[in-house]
Amino acid sequence: LTDTQDITNSLFDNKGRAGHAEIITTNSLNQFVDKQLIDYLSYDRFGNVTHQTVERLDEAGVLLDYKDIENKYDNDAAAKRGNATLTTINRYSSKDTRDSTTFIECQKIYNDEFDNLGNVVRQRIETYDSIAADTLAKKTEIHNYLISNSGDAGEQHISSYIYESGLAILVSYQ
Repeated sequence: LTDTQDITNSLFDNKGRAGHAEIITTNSLNQFVDKQLIDYLSYDRFGNVTHQTVERLDEAGVLLDYKDIENKYDNDAAAKRGNATLTTINRYSSKDTRDSTTFIECQKIYNDEFDNLGNVVRQRIETYDSIAADTLAKKTEIHNYLISNSGDAGEQHISSYIYESGLAILVSYQ
């Protein structure tokens, strides 16, 4: 056993969707890892979260980081399976001040290709180290093959790159 999470959902709307969640994570020695406070701000017609925020706290309640997450669902077959076409995660060191002084990173997850059932075939994860999202720091490309009806990939090819002076350097291939 590795980590364990105690999850409490609350503030349900009239469709049974949670408006808030609290997640407390402990490690295999039952030691506190972190606490996450998640606010689900909006949903799409399929019940997928389109906007959420996540506060991650240490054991004393001090903020570790704050994430503002937006999901776009431009493919109905994928949306029915909960697969976003684009997820943008902006991470900050402050909950109250979200600008270049508190910016940590921006991660964009592009699900570029889906099969007929809405399973992700090709995914690209880009991490930027500037608030303008114009300086690419690293990228991971994932290709899924032999996808089952339940959405499990029988085979994956994963390429990871870092960027130095705008040039991609392959650092891992699996």
